[in-house]
Amino acid sequence: QRLAECQGSVRESAGDGREVDLALATLLEESSLPPPRNLSGIPQDLRGLPKSLHDGFVGRATDLWRIHFALSAMRGESASSAALTGALHAGGGFGKTRLAAEYLWRFGPTHYPSGLFWVNAEAAGDHLTEIFHGILKTLRPEGIPDLRAFIQAGRNVRDELAWALRQSSAQKPILYIIDNVPEPEPSTSPHALDEWCPAIGHVTVLATSRLSLALPGDINELPIDVLKPSAAIALLTRGSAVRTQLTESDWERIAAWVGHLPLALDVLRAALHARALSPRDLLRCVDTESVTREVDAAREALCGQIP
Repeated sequence: QRLAECQGSVRESAGDGREVDLALATLLEESSLPPPRNLSGIPQDLRGLPKSLHDGFVGRATDLWRIHFALSAMRGESASSAALTGALHAGGGFGKTRLAAEYLWRFGPTHYPSGLFWVNAEAAGDHLTEIFHGILKTLRPEGIPDLRAFIQAGRNVRDELAWALRQSSAQKPILYIIDNVPEPEPSTSPHALDEWCPAIGHVTVLATSRLSLALPGDINELPIDVLKPSAAIALLTRGSAVRTQLTESDWERIAAWVGHLPLALDVLRAALHARALSPRDLLRCVDTESVTREVDAAREALCGQIP
C-alpha cells in the first residue's frame, strides 16, 4: 500500500546530472559492502595483514561478492564438501592484496570461524617453517613447544600443520590467504600452492599473484580489472576537500591518465591530501608530463610523511 502511494522513485526525485549519478553510485556501493568486523575470538595468525580501509575502500563491492561466491557459496552448506581455492590474478597496482585483505576483514569472522590465516608468499622465503609453526601453535596451543624444541624432537611441522588444518576445518571453514605468490625464475616452473598451504582442498584458500595460477577444475581464477571511472574519482578525492576545485570531467581526465589503477590513484590522493600537489598542478600534468614520472614525484614528496 505504501509503495502504491509513492509518486516517484528516488532516481526521479533526485533528478539528472553527473553529481546525482555519482551520489547514487556511492550509496549503492556503501550499502552493498559488509563492514569490517572484529576478529577476536577466532584462531588467527595474520602477520603482515594490512588494516582495513573501512569506508575508504571504494569501487570493489562487486569484486568482494564475486570472491565470496567463488569460495563460499559455490561450496554449499555441507561441511564434508571439498574446500575451494580461488586466485586473484592481475598486474601490479590493481589492488589484489587490498581485495584479499578486505575480504578477510569483512567476510572472515562470519563465514570462517575455525581460523583466519595470512601468509605473504613473496616475503616468506626461508621462514616457512617458522610461519607453519606459528599457525600450528595457534590451532593447537597445547602440546606444541617452541620451534627449536619442536625441530630437535624430530617433528615435521608441515605434516602436523596439514593434520591440524584438516581437523579444524572438518566442522567449520578456515580461510587461508596466500598473498603475492612469486613469479618463478626464468626457465623454471611455478611452485604449487601447497608449498605455502599444506592442506589444499581442506581449507578455503585465496591466493594473489601476477601470474595465472588456474588449472582446469583446480583453481577458480578471478581476474581483477581496474576501477570504474566513478570509483576511481572517489578514491582519488577521498578524505580531502579537493573535489570541488575541479570539474567532474577534469577528475575523469586525471583518473584516466593513470589508467584507473588503484595504487597510482592512492599515491596521488595522498599527495593531494598532504598538499604536496594541488589539483590544478595535477591537471596540468595530464597533457604535459609522464604518468610514471609524476607518480614517482608524488611518492617522493610523501617520503617521511606517511608509511
